Amino acid sequence: MNKYLNIDSDAEIVNTHAKIWAKRNIGVDRVDTVTEAIKKLLHSEYLFVAINGDTVDFMPLLSTMRSITTLPILIVTGSFDTKTEVTAIENGADLYARWHDSPKNNIASVLAHVERISERNKKSRQLSTVIVYKDIIIAPIQRNVFVGNKKINLTDQEYKLLYYLVRKPGVNLSYKQLYYNVWNDDYDDVAQSIVKNVMTRLCKKLKINPILRGNSHRHKKSRLSREMFSLTRISLKMCLVRRYICTIHCELRAHRTPRVT
Repeated sequence: MNKYLNIDSDAEIVNTHAKIWAKRNIGVDRVDTVTEAIKKLLHSEYLFVAINGDTVDFMPLLSTMRSITTLPILIVTGSFDTKTEVTAIENGADLYARWHDSPKNNIASVLAHVERISERNKKSRQLSTVIVYKDIIIAPIQRNVFVGNKKINLTDQEYKLLYYLVRKPGVNLSYKQLYYNVWNDDYDDVAQSIVKNVMTRLCKKLKINPILRGNSHRHKKSRLSREMFSLTRISLKMCLVRRYICTIHCELRAHRTPRVT
């Protein structure tokens, strides 16, 4: 059965419409937020996207959602105003309209718009790739980062570091590699401190709890540390072992019996 994606936190309204859609052999997949919808769109196919503008804060991530799909995006609301309509259309909505009193009329209107918009969208539209991890969404073309439904303002260095790390999942990266590839500069005495400082600010903004240990950077009890921020660490244990070996070697040399000539 074909489905459409419904972004609506009011399950009762969705269920009412779902019964009518079912008669047309069309199912509904409901989510509460635009963040959840973006995740669905990356892995599933739908006929169109419908948003209840009265129950969902759709505007912050609307342009990001538009960048990853050519599906018709329809927003319906009971409190229509022209200013919001203009902003919604500018950010990628295909329709911003008022609810009809009759659910059947709503569905008939949606189908008419979907058919018209689908014909228009047969022309190719360039899609972008977004990177999603749990509640973190990165839109590289717009250089936007969201946590949940909130846009996170990052400095240029913070964004470059985050983008570089998420493109290297599972790869161990040293501070030297990070500095060379993100800052495009030679590694010197202050480079490690620069990387640590930017990483700490980035983690704070993304609400990740960092642990700094020696020459390492980790994220406490977080799978994200392995998948997004996997950094090569100079093992403290190995340093201690080497120091211990050097100490023993020096003591042996000091107590070595002089050779008799």
